[in-house]
Amino acid sequence: MEAIRQNGKIILHSDDGTGMKMIFKNLTGKNFQGREYAGKGA
Repeated sequence: MEAIRQNGKIILHSDDGTGMKMIFKNLTGKNFQGREYAGKGA
């Protein structure tokens, strides 16, 4: 399970292996582009 934590508490979690990376990059301003957006070099 991947998770985003704040003050030691899980605020978002995912088991799909891709969702958390996309959400984290969007939160930090490092958005996916092109083939990265489709996942694993589609």
